[in-house]
Amino acid sequence: MNIDVYYFLLFIFGACWGSFLNVCIIRVANGKSIIFPSSLCLVCKKKISFYDKIPIISWIFLKGKCRNCKSKINIIYLFMELFVAVLMLCIVFTYSLSPLSLIYGIFFSLLIVGSGVDIKQKWIPDTVTIGGIFFGLVCSYIFPKLHGCEINFDSLILSIKGFLVGSSILLVVGIIGKLILKTDAMGMGDVKLLGAIGSFVGIEGIFFCLFTASFIALIISQILFLMKKRSFRDEIPFGPYLSVSCIVWILFNLSNLNLFTFGNLFY
Repeated sequence: MNIDVYYFLLFIFGACWGSFLNVCIIRVANGKSIIFPSSLCLVCKKKISFYDKIPIISWIFLKGKCRNCKSKINIIYLFMELFVAVLMLCIVFTYSLSPLSLIYGIFFSLLIVGSGVDIKQKWIPDTVTIGGIFFGLVCSYIFPKLHGCEINFDSLILSIKGFLVGSSILLVVGIIGKLILKTDAMGMGDVKLLGAIGSFVGIEGIFFCLFTASFIALIISQILFLMKKRSFRDEIPFGPYLSVSCIVWILFNLSNLNLFTFGNLFY
C-alpha cells in the first residue's frame, strides 16, 4: 500500500475514533450507555442521520449547527476528531505498526475519556483509572518492551513500582493538603489516575508527569484567575493535566533522556 494512502486511512480512522470518544465522554459523564441509544441532538433530541455523523466533514458542512433545530454544535467535537486523528498518526510515527502503538492508542483513549469527564463533572471514572492500572500491569508483563525490558517479570516489577509510587505520592499530597486546608486537596480519581499512568511510564515518568502537570495547571489557573474566569476557591480538574503530560512523555519517548535520574533510587 502506498505510504500516503496508509497515513490517510489512519487519519480517517483516528477521526472516527475521536468521534466515538466524544460520545463516550458525554454519556459516561451522564451515567448513560455508550452504545444505546443512537446519537441524538442534545437540544431537539432528534436522531442524527448517518450522513451527519461523518467526522470533521459533517461539522464543516453543517457549519457547526444541527440540521433539524439549527442549534450550535460545540466546536469541541470537531477539535476532538482532529486531535485524535493527529494523535494516532503521531503514535505510529513514533512506534510504527507495533503492539506498543496499539497499547498506547488504547491507553490514550482512556486518558482522553477520563479527562473529558473530569472537566465536565470533576470526577474520573473507575473504568479509566482502575481499568488503566490493570491494563498497564497486564501489558507490561506481556510486552516487556513497554518498559524497555527483555524479561517479562522485570517489566511487571517496574510497572508495579510505577503504580505504587504514582498513587502514593498524590495520596500523601491529598492527606497533607486536607490537614492544612481542612478540605479535600486531591481527589481519589487523580490518585488512581497517576497510579495508572505510573504502570505505563514507570517511576521516572511519574515525576515528569507530576511536575509538568502541576506547572501547566498553575499557569492556566493564574491566567483564568486574571481573566476573572475562576477564583482561587474553585476546584481544578487535575486529570487533564496529568493526561497531557503522560502523552507528551510517551510520544516523545522521553524515557531515553534520563531527565529524572533520581528515579533510580526506587529501583
